[in-house]
Amino acid sequence: MSQQVDNTNDQSWSRLHKVVDEFDIALFAGAGLSKGNAMPDWAELIARMASHGSVDTVWQLKSAGLSLPTQSSLAQATFLGSEAGDDKHTQWIEQLRESLYQDFRLQLSAKGLDFDLLRLMLRSKAPANSEVAEYFRTTNPALHKIVRMCAIREDGMSRIVSLLTTNLDSLIQYCDRALHGSPRMLRTIERASKSTHADKVPLYHLHGYLLPFPNTEAKREAADRLILTEQEYIARTDQPYHWAATILHWALVESPVVFIGCSMVDELCRRALYRTRAQRIEDATAESVRRGRRQSVAKHFAVCKLSDEATNSAIEQSYALLDLNPVWGRNYTTELPDRLSELRKRLAGTKAAR
Repeated sequence: MSQQVDNTNDQSWSRLHKVVDEFDIALFAGAGLSKGNAMPDWAELIARMASHGSVDTVWQLKSAGLSLPTQSSLAQATFLGSEAGDDKHTQWIEQLRESLYQDFRLQLSAKGLDFDLLRLMLRSKAPANSEVAEYFRTTNPALHKIVRMCAIREDGMSRIVSLLTTNLDSLIQYCDRALHGSPRMLRTIERASKSTHADKVPLYHLHGYLLPFPNTEAKREAADRLILTEQEYIARTDQPYHWAATILHWALVESPVVFIGCSMVDELCRRALYRTRAQRIEDATAESVRRGRRQSVAKHFAVCKLSDEATNSAIEQSYALLDLNPVWGRNYTTELPDRLSELRKRLAGTKAAR
């Protein structure tokens, strides 16, 4: 049985390697990719914002029918009270910022790094920082390897077409700054008014993002574009041409996308995957109608944790409906970084083979 699992694991990554041999790819970073740096998951963040004594309260409320977006809305409404003015909303954002980064701050301190060091790294001409780079390499090797992938170029262009995330934190930016200094490899884009840069990989923060420190320059972060509460999720989902939906749809059409650290439950992702799959099958069917067959091989990939046989089978069947190939792994802490190293070597080594 163990040998069968290993074979399934290896075969799934081999499928991804074959795609990388032929195409450049996009990456989608989920919340699981921030855990290495002590970022709270959504339930933990709600528990802090709602002043619950334990995250267990959040899960109890969820089992009673209150979704996480609903609980986020309740926490915000309680905090704002009847004073929903700009000052009170600013306080809400600062409370959110503190709740998001409090354990990250402690982790930095435990590693002998000054939290204020990150302020200096925001400078436009800040150099690479070996201490911070080593911090990310040891605490979050998967994130470290993903950012390094963005530096792999062929004919002057990165093999990573784009990097997308719904995470609110700025870990990717700091890892990029620590590794590459100035100029950075990534261009942060968090709203429709912000353009791409020809020499950088676009990093799309689809739900906005928060820096670890308050920033008086509003254009430097997207605190006003956060999607966390139920109202914000509904507004996003109800707009078929919402900026986040449009960018994700483009990414899925443009190139194979590899989802890493994602639970694949977000409606934005699922709707975009369903729509692009249907469109792709329709067009492929029209192109191959004279041959009397339909082409519907899944185009995208999602890293999944191996479980029991029945669960694995159910995941595989459900992902087929989303145009996803599961890429299996047993341990995200040790195996995933090794697999990403293999993928990085593949990206770097395919130029001669093309």
